[in-house]
Amino acid sequence: MKSNIKKIIALLSISLIVTACSTNAKNNTKLVEEKETKKETLIETKKEINKDILNKWFQNLIKFPHGTTGSSLRAVKLLDESLNLQDYSDETINYVNKLYENSEKKSDLNMTISLLFENIKKFKSNPSEYKKSHEDAGAKFTNEKNINNLEKLVNSLYELSKKENNSKENEKNSSLSNLEKENINKFVTELEKTPNGTAGSGLQIIGTFYDSLNYASVFEEKPNLSINYINSLIPNLEKKNNFKMSLDALKFQIKEYKKDKQDYINSNKDAGYTWNPSISIEAYENVINNINVQ
Repeated sequence: MKSNIKKIIALLSISLIVTACSTNAKNNTKLVEEKETKKETLIETKKEINKDILNKWFQNLIKFPHGTTGSSLRAVKLLDESLNLQDYSDETINYVNKLYENSEKKSDLNMTISLLFENIKKFKSNPSEYKKSHEDAGAKFTNEKNINNLEKLVNSLYELSKKENNSKENEKNSSLSNLEKENINKFVTELEKTPNGTAGSGLQIIGTFYDSLNYASVFEEKPNLSINYINSLIPNLEKKNNFKMSLDALKFQIKEYKKDKQDYINSNKDAGYTWNPSISIEAYENVINNINVQ
């Protein structure tokens, strides 16, 4: 009898243990499932970015009023607005990068991205001084804590813009068109044939300076090819020394212009020269300074 009771108790104990283990296993499975569900929810939530806000911000980059009165103050406001984005996650960065890649106005974008990147650096170097010197912009910088996250976002765009610029440069520098070669030939010939040492040589150099700034757009679009092509022509010049004198005179005109731009333009206006450049003076000077006359 006692033996049977012991067996029954043992069986009941085993049954209780099995039931408990089964219950614990179910509970553990449930907990794991709940954790996985929460994890998936968090991941899904993280992927949910506010595309409307990002699209609006991106359009502001494209439409930034470069070269207008007050654009420097507007750049400060843009920095402040960018600090209010709040979400700077990898998903946000990837989304904004796709907006850039699909944009047809990359030239405008690249200027704004560089400007914003520059202002971020200035802000980080001395936040107090930056805010104080730009009080007129009306920026509050209530979310300046986001500056490092914003820098990461803008830096990703900045790297894309550099790749875009390099790609364009490589494309442009693939070859010179016949028209571009003709314009460069014209420029070289004018310098070679300038009657240096005569009464009218100064005015002729001014004329070459004004005209070539207008027709030699290739200097800005394909600087390296322009330099290489000009330097390839120099060994075959009949009046190489005269060309060098003209080149020096042209460099002098560039210096005079940069010394006082408006005064230079006004003083030559009376002589019949109209200032109408198609390229920047920096791009022009870059080519001139790299012409090698031996």
